[in-house]
Amino acid sequence: MNETQPQRIAIIDLGSNTNRLIIMETQLGFSYRLVDEVREVVRLRQGMSEAGLSDEAVIRGLSTLRLYKDFCEQTNVRQILAVATSAVREAANGPAFPDRIRDEIGISIQLLDGEKEAYYDTLGALNEVPLIEGVVLDIGGGSIQLSDVQKIAIYSRQLRLPGCTCPHRTIYHPGPDIWERISCHRERNLPPT
Repeated sequence: MNETQPQRIAIIDLGSNTNRLIIMETQLGFSYRLVDEVREVVRLRQGMSEAGLSDEAVIRGLSTLRLYKDFCEQTNVRQILAVATSAVREAANGPAFPDRIRDEIGISIQLLDGEKEAYYDTLGALNEVPLIEGVVLDIGGGSIQLSDVQKIAIYSRQLRLPGCTCPHRTIYHPGPDIWERISCHRERNLPPT
């Protein structure tokens, strides 16, 4: 019988549109379960220019993270794992944002590249769906990640489609050739199946 005490771990995802917090209770090496989940529409990408994230978006992001940290403290979370994705990754001032979060709030943020984001997306999907071979597609607010799953191997890439990076300026209509474009990208960028 396992005698270790369950621990609470928080995972924060700073997405282009939505910031998400999940709290997991885990007995390391044995089991985990979802305890709580919070989502806040922050729209980090809104107002992004060549200079980077807008001041308003940064303020919204920091405000949400302060709330998340307070929530974690009140629910006895021992560890916070936080990542930032497309909006922060692509903003000219993006690399400074995790430093500001660490300095002002005390949360360390890992800035994921597109391939690492796709890999983690796929691990999450494979945790829920028994997929041995196939494709995992994550359509986010600022990028699309495509992963080819072959037996136990995962080949991940970030895929850019027109309109995806600025949803507040351009409404993307997939059109009749969407699967053809995805297939062409897959053929050019992923190993053959």
